[in-house]
Amino acid sequence: MISSATGPAINITSGGGATVTNAGTLSGGNGISVQFCCGLGLLTLLPGSVLNGDVVGNVIGPGTNTAVLQGATVTGPIKFINFDVINSSGTFAPGNLGLVGASSITGGAYSQQAAGTLAIDHTTTTASKLTVSGTATLAGTLLMRPIAPARGSAAPSRRRRRWPRR
Repeated sequence: MISSATGPAINITSGGGATVTNAGTLSGGNGISVQFCCGLGLLTLLPGSVLNGDVVGNVIGPGTNTAVLQGATVTGPIKFINFDVINSSGTFAPGNLGLVGASSITGGAYSQQAAGTLAIDHTTTTASKLTVSGTATLAGTLLMRPIAPARGSAAPSRRRRRWPRR
């Protein structure tokens, strides 16, 4: 696990073209797990990757970075800012497994390839949402996962009503 109490867990502060490959937990103290300052960075997320915070690119320069999900499961709510996200063989769950939520990709595109999965948790009245400011290209699997109502909730009753006999 890489963590920071006051800033991003990983903060690339110079030059373009930096590459980060992760298979562990990244926790940023300021709500940002990974930050690239400038250029065309590459973030590869392998199985076991956990992002506790947003992913931000190009805080002082032009260009779009790329995040590749290679077997990773990314759960929200999370924001990718100035990043293209390529889901080559992972799972992107905009909520959090079993919870409705929202994630976003701002300043970039989302491309899901044949082995990728977009997992949407939903109830009877709402669903998780992925907002993309650029182009979204979908292949692979769209997995709709219903969330059962909590016990004691206002779920419809299936009990028969009995009328008094006369």
